[in-house]
Amino acid sequence: MRKNAQKAADASKEGAYFTTDLQADELSGLGLNYKLNGEEVELSWSTDTEPDNLGYKVQKRAARSEEWFTVASYEDWAPLNSKGKGGGTYTLIDPESETGDWIYRIVDVDRAGRNTVLCQALVEVQSQGEKVLSTVLAVGFAAIFSGFMAGGGPLPPIPETPARTPRGRGG
Repeated sequence: MRKNAQKAADASKEGAYFTTDLQADELSGLGLNYKLNGEEVELSWSTDTEPDNLGYKVQKRAARSEEWFTVASYEDWAPLNSKGKGGGTYTLIDPESETGDWIYRIVDVDRAGRNTVLCQALVEVQSQGEKVLSTVLAVGFAAIFSGFMAGGGPLPPIPETPARTPRGRGG
C-alpha cells in the first residue's frame, strides 16, 4: 500500500507516472533521441505499440529546477497524435529552445486520461559563442599535444642532486 501511495504522490508532483527505467532506456538507446541544429533542439522517439493512446506531450524543465513546461501537445499539434496500435516514429523541433541544460521528456496520454512518462533526455544547448570557444580550446589543446608528441614525448626526468650537509658542523 505504501508503494501505491508513494507512486500517487510522485505522479501528483511530477504530473505523470513513471512506468519504465528511464536511465536504462537512455543507456540502451531506446529512449528519447535528440540532435542540435544551431541552437534548436530536435527530438525524436519511436514506439512499438500504442494501445489506448491518444497522443503525446513534450515537456521540458531547466536541469536544476522542478517546474515542467509543455513544449507541444497532441491537443494542439496533430503530428503528436497517436499513430495507432502499431506505434510509430515521432519528431519535434522545440520552437523556443534556449541555451542551458534542459531535461526533455515525452508523456504518453491514454484514453483514460492517465499521463505516463515514456522517455526523457538531458540536453545541453550552447550559444554560438560557447561553441566557438569550445572549438578554439579543443584545437589549442590538440596543437599543444601534437607539439609535445613531435618533440619526443615527455621530458627526461630531472636528475637528483646529492643532499648537502651544512658547513661548519663537524663530526
